[in-house]
Amino acid sequence: MGYPHRNRIALVALATSLAIVTGCESIQKSASTKLPIATAKDLRIKAADFSTLDLLLDVGIDNPNPFGLTLSGLSYDFVVNNQPLLQGEQNNTLRIEAAQESTLSVPLSLTLQTLANEIPEILQSDSFDYELNTQLQFNLPLLGSFKVPLTKTGSLPVIRPPRISDVSLAKRKLNLTGADLDLTVNIENPNAFNLVLNGLDYTFTGNQNAWAKGKIENAVEVSSKGDSSIKIPLHLDFIALGTTAFQLLGGSKEFEAALDGSMTINSSLDFLRNAQLPIHFEKNLSLK
Repeated sequence: MGYPHRNRIALVALATSLAIVTGCESIQKSASTKLPIATAKDLRIKAADFSTLDLLLDVGIDNPNPFGLTLSGLSYDFVVNNQPLLQGEQNNTLRIEAAQESTLSVPLSLTLQTLANEIPEILQSDSFDYELNTQLQFNLPLLGSFKVPLTKTGSLPVIRPPRISDVSLAKRKLNLTGADLDLTVNIENPNAFNLVLNGLDYTFTGNQNAWAKGKIENAVEVSSKGDSSIKIPLHLDFIALGTTAFQLLGGSKEFEAALDGSMTINSSLDFLRNAQLPIHFEKNLSLK
């Protein structure tokens, strides 16, 4: 009759022993858990135009433990001149296997308008220094959620749009039915790198009437901190435009001229390609 009682005692003792052993193993595992090592390898520009910088932060994560870890999310704070410009969080998970290293690419996007609004003096420089503070959140065995801080500092280029500094109009041929003119457009490059104008779609107006439109595809290089010009041949049909155009172009009286359209810009930078830039320029012109 005493055997069942002794069996229950034995089972309790066995369960207690297992719990102690398991607990000890867990404690040992917890005590031996090492924090992952995070390294900011690079902050690079993936793509850019004259309004936005698309950035990628490459983070190397080394797991020194004999078991896998999971990155559950991260937060970041992008600081320029001690002023936070970008804050955000990402919840993408990443599994880092035991004794392995993985690379995580974190996308960021900085608008140049934000830079101009918050720190306008930077637009007078060719580059700016930054500090990127990141918090990587991991799920660690028994320890739960744990954050690893990471800081990356460096500099990035300031990208400024080229501008039309002046336009001028010269006569090649003028008669009662029409005119052949050359519209010269001067372009300034404020950047520390070369630009190439690969195309220009334009509409030229006189006294708020469209006189000519077209597209120029000749490539024009504008050196860093330099300027260049592009010549646009115009043919005006006075029969279609009316006598007003003839009267304005036939005398020395000034008229309101405007050039509108868009430019296709390439550069000597790999990440600034085929950027579209709207243009608008107004000036009083006369044909003498």
